[in-house]
Amino acid sequence: MKTYLEDNLNVKVLSVDSLEVMQIGAWDNEREMKYRDAITLEGLVTQAGPNLMLNTGALSGYHIELKKEELNRKFPVHISFPCSFDHTITIDIPQGYEAKGVEKLNHSVTNKTGGFVSKATVSGNKLTINTSKYYTDYVVATADWPLMVDFMEAAYDFSQQKVLLQKSKLSSK
Repeated sequence: MKTYLEDNLNVKVLSVDSLEVMQIGAWDNEREMKYRDAITLEGLVTQAGPNLMLNTGALSGYHIELKKEELNRKFPVHISFPCSFDHTITIDIPQGYEAKGVEKLNHSVTNKTGGFVSKATVSGNKLTINTSKYYTDYVVATADWPLMVDFMEAAYDFSQQKVLLQKSKLSSK
């Protein structure tokens, strides 16, 4: 788990506090692998004056950045199997801070080739981010590649988002 996170999130894992495999994904009636973890990471927060900048987008995993030359295809896309990647990320907002820019984390791009959907909410001192990226078919026709590009670019754009944790006025007195 530690190696996977460090390689895919480009952060240092300080500790894996818990890891619970809820479903192994090996049976027809339970195809998804589901797990829950609690981890402590270094490198997702930077100081911005009295505020903190949180690299929330990086927490949703690796999303490919398409290069200009990859935007046009001559051949269909072959996917080993239709798949989806769903994440629920809960972040504790430090006491004395407010999350700003959360609305930038809400996206929805879906079409017949797949989709990327994200929704972020703040409740009390918890920032919760739900993301889902999915591919619907084994083979995507060359003509449908631009549809796939749409949701892949939305996922990459999401991965670059940050949330400002602004020092609240009450706590700065």
